[in-house]
Amino acid sequence: MQPPLKEPQFKILKFLFDRGQPARCEEVFQQLAAPKSEAEYHCDVLREQRLIDSVAMPVHMKYVGEGDISGFQINEKGRKHIMET
Repeated sequence: MQPPLKEPQFKILKFLFDRGQPARCEEVFQQLAAPKSEAEYHCDVLREQRLIDSVAMPVHMKYVGEGDISGFQINEKGRKHIMET
């Protein structure tokens, strides 16, 4: 059995659940209103517990060009955790 989620971890998971689509890292970090390194830690824990996945998200910027940035999405196990908690 995995350890219970801390409040910030549950908040990230719930945000991704409610969103229903991948979110850029910055969007996830803004949900916590915490330093980026702290938010990254909580995302790392969620990935280690296999509740979220990292994804590459395409970027279309007029002046920067196209590229990929990191993002997160909830997976089947994460959705189950939300629904059964």
